[in-house]
Amino acid sequence: MTIGMHSLTSRKIQSKAYDNLSHRYRHTLDKKGLRSEDEAQAYVTARMPATQATIKRCLSELPLDYTPKTSLDVGAGPGTASLALLERFPDIQTTLIEDDPYMWKIGQDFVPHGQWIRQKLNSSSVLPSADLVILSYVLNELPQNEMTSILDSLWKATKDYLLIITPGTPDAFSQIRIARHYLITQGARLLAPCPHSFDCPIQGNDWCHFTVRLNRSAEHRRIKGAELGYEDEKFSYLILSRHPELQQESRVTKPPQHRSGHGSFEVCTPQGQLKTIPYSKAKSQNYKILKDLNWGDTVSASRMCPKDTK
Repeated sequence: MTIGMHSLTSRKIQSKAYDNLSHRYRHTLDKKGLRSEDEAQAYVTARMPATQATIKRCLSELPLDYTPKTSLDVGAGPGTASLALLERFPDIQTTLIEDDPYMWKIGQDFVPHGQWIRQKLNSSSVLPSADLVILSYVLNELPQNEMTSILDSLWKATKDYLLIITPGTPDAFSQIRIARHYLITQGARLLAPCPHSFDCPIQGNDWCHFTVRLNRSAEHRRIKGAELGYEDEKFSYLILSRHPELQQESRVTKPPQHRSGHGSFEVCTPQGQLKTIPYSKAKSQNYKILKDLNWGDTVSASRMCPKDTK
């Protein structure tokens, strides 16, 4: 009975902590730092599943034959990105940088064999180099006047690839757009999601983002007060490369409109243009492929060609 009561009390405390944390984020009162270990535990329960699913989705864009030996996880939180990396690359040597004391403590339980560095990320940061550098859910919280200097530090630390992930919101995408433009001027090549290095063609109130669906555990549903057994996490991202990248395929930028026997989808092309591609069973030679395209997929120009009517 005592154990059960303790568990119930702990859950109530964690739920309250998550409510407080969520309230601060929603109302932009204070997006920097956690105020207690309970808030850190609540974050891990409520947010870590979605951020990890997003990171795994982004890592799937790396070349299949790429095997990094070292990684640098900047603003590592509880080590979410490094956990995803270790799942794919079990032998990778991970270095994790985190300043929050609560996250730093929890993270060492999740990634005990990583090299943890207690360091604040700012314009004077000097970062150790690594094959793969990850900045996950941090860019959107950086001070505007320090962003360029921090991007410089990240890029100098990158030997092969730099992965940047943000929430899939218009405000966060505006930071992605700034980072994209600046790093291209510093010699970075784009691997994903952009199939080109021209100016971003997305204008107005639109923004480039994608989504990943993940299953919710009972504990995940409880702390978020959710009923559905799944959630869709929206995100924006960049993978920037030190190497020349062969960009030949267009990227599906919105949910395709699939209907019976026909449909359409929007792509960003290697020529730096947004195009709406119609397809139909009668006129598309690759109808079976096109009707199964998903948001975020890549597709070659040859597969979007109509049937030869000669």
